[in-house]
Amino acid sequence: MLSQLLGGLKNELVPTLTKDANVEENKLDDIVSVIGDVAKKEVGKEMAGNSLSGLTSLISGSSSASSSSSSLKDNLTSGIVSGLMSKVGITNSTAQMIAGKAIPVVMSFFSKSDDNSDDDKSDDGGSMLGDLAGKFF
Repeated sequence: MLSQLLGGLKNELVPTLTKDANVEENKLDDIVSVIGDVAKKEVGKEMAGNSLSGLTSLISGSSSASSSSSSLKDNLTSGIVSGLMSKVGITNSTAQMIAGKAIPVVMSFFSKSDDNSDDDKSDDGGSMLGDLAGKFF
C-alpha cells in the first residue's frame, strides 16, 4: 500500500531531513507526498510496460543492476527532484540530496514482503511482483 510506503518514509527519512538537510518542518509532509507519488507513478510505468527486469533487479538488491534498473532509479531520482522543486519549492541541490536519501528507503520498501515468510523471498524478487502490484494498485 502507498500508505505503508509513506509511513516508512516518515519514519526513516524525515528525521534525516530535519537533521542533515535543514528542511523546514512545514515542508516535510509535502516532501513525503511527492516521493510517494513519484514512486507509485514510476513503478506503475515499469509494471505496465512489462519492463520488469529493472524492478526485479532493484527488489532483489542485485549488485549488478541492469540498464533498466538504472533507468528506473534515474526516473525515480529525476521525478523526485522535479516534484520537490516545483511542488515544494526546494532548491535543486537540496532536492538532489533528498532524492539520494529517499531512493534507498523506497527500494527497501519494495524488497520487504508483507508477511516476511521465506516463500516471498526469492533471489530474483519475481515472486513479490504480485504483492508489489497489490501495494500500489
